[in-house]
Amino acid sequence: MPKANISLTLPEDVEIAGRPNVRALTWRADLESGANLLQLPLEATGARGGNLVIRLSEGPLVRTLEVPVTTRGARDSSAIRTLRGALGALG
Repeated sequence: MPKANISLTLPEDVEIAGRPNVRALTWRADLESGANLLQLPLEATGARGGNLVIRLSEGPLVRTLEVPVTTRGARDSSAIRTLRGALGALG
């Protein structure tokens, strides 16, 4: 998927480590066929968790994946393990 638009929307109680109050990210990238790896250092800011929404688009083609993220409370960084297994579903 060349020149794909990639958008991430974080659940309310999850943030990117070192980037407080950033709720969404959007960028363009060339994605290869097959598995593409994205690593984000996530931290919980509360106990609710929620769904991380990943949206890929190229022209009229749009793919969306919602990944459930569970937390054990503030400053829990275990949510990253949930994402590693789920991102392969977009490839």
